[in-house]
Formats: sequence, structure tokens, C-alpha cells
Amino acid sequence: MLEALGLSEDEERAYQRLVAGPSESADEVATGLGVEASVAATALAGLEEKGRGYPPSMREDGWLFLTQGAFTDAAGHYAHSDVYFPEYTGRILVDGQEIWATDWSLFLNEKIADGDHDVVVETRVQRENPFWQLSTDVETRWSFRSEQPTSSRTVLPMIGVDYRMDLSATNSAPRGHYRFEVAFPTPQGPAASRIEHRRVEVSWGHGTTWERLPLSRCEKDACSVTVSNRAAATASLRAEAEDRLGRSVEQTIIDAYAVR
Repeated sequence: MLEALGLSEDEERAYQRLVAGPSESADEVATGLGVEASVAATALAGLEEKGRGYPPSMREDGWLFLTQGAFTDAAGHYAHSDVYFPEYTGRILVDGQEIWATDWSLFLNEKIADGDHDVVVETRVQRENPFWQLSTDVETRWSFRSEQPTSSRTVLPMIGVDYRMDLSATNSAPRGHYRFEVAFPTPQGPAASRIEHRRVEVSWGHGTTWERLPLSRCEKDACSVTVSNRAAATASLRAEAEDRLGRSVEQTIIDAYAVR
């Protein structure tokens, strides 16, 4: 399944175990599966190469595998939504028709008919409590054309949104003039296409009104963004991008970071 990483069957089993339980060490996985420690170590190296998270979204054997987890930290560690709390919704549309909807991030997967199709994927994660005050509402929408795979699997061309910010350990930034980068990368595998349209906006009112931010130094898939941070406020961010092939992404993060 993970031929791109060059893993053996046992190494692949260890890889999938590490994906399912990212807090486990290589030694714990080796013991649990009854394999050599070196096997688990090789799998862990492959996982670190991928950012210690799920493999990219794929179309494989007549299925769309879109499970990516609901929460991810700066180091790439992820977690799924809790099935007992209404904090996640996800749905898949193919050729304009909804084929699947779920309230648990683990199950954002569904069968797809043979052939080429227009695919839209929408997710929303909401969490707010005394211990979770930032990134309280995150909505993302991807749109792309999925062509019939010529092999057993193909990586889906879902454009990412990568904010590259110098934030504190509590996700805060200094007041005043502040510069960061935002990138819209295409996953490894699909043919890359030049980003034709980019837009980044900020809201100081929890998403009630928005202000477009200036972009500069745009190279390949990344741009520099400048904002004037307001003291003792929170910044919500909205970003969108579209490439020459019509593949697009839109993402809104309410209260993405605080200003100290």
C-alpha cells in the first residue's frame, strides 16, 4: 500500500500501527506486533518523512480515502474528532452529488465509480472550552478533478494551506507590524500546477468582517503576508487559492492566533 516509501510488509504493518497510535514509540510497536525493533524503526523513519501523520489522501481500489484527522499540531501530530461530541462534520461530493457525510473524521472515506470525476471535499471542526481558546472553528473546502487511476492507487491533488508563522508556545504574536508566509502546496505525486489565484484575509471580529491582506514575494506556491496586529485581540484568517487546472482550496480559521 505504501510502495512510495519502499516498505516491506512488516514495515507497512508497523507504519499503519504508528499512524493509528502516533504517541507509541518504535519499541512499543515492535513489541505489539512481534517484529524486530529495526522493522518498527524503519517504519517510524518513513512516518517522520511524511510529517508523522496520515499518508496523503488517495484514490485506491475504487475508494476515496480522505481521512486526515481533525486536529494537528505544529510538529505534525494529529488526533481525530471525538465521536461523543458534535465537533466535526465532513462530506464528499462527486459530480455535484453528495455521496458521503460523517460526523467523525476517522470515516471520511467512500467508494467512487470508475472514470474521471469532479470531487469536492468539505470539513468543519469546531471546539471551544476553557482549555481550547484558539482555532475554535476551522472550515476547509477542496475542489479538484480526480482522473481514473492508471495504477492501483493515486494521490489526490488536494491543495494544502500552510501558514508559516513565528508564534509563541501559546500561539500568540507581537502587536504591530507582523510578517508571515502562507503556502499552497500540492502533495507529492500529482502533477504540480502553477497557482493562479491567491487571497488571504484577516478578521479582528471573530469572522464578522474581513480585510484583505497584501501579498508579496510570491514564489512558486508561497507568498509573504503583512498584517498590522491589534493589541489584545485575536486574528481570524481566511485563505483561498486556485491553480491553472482549476483545483482549489478555501479555508477559514476563527481566532487562529492571539496578539499579546
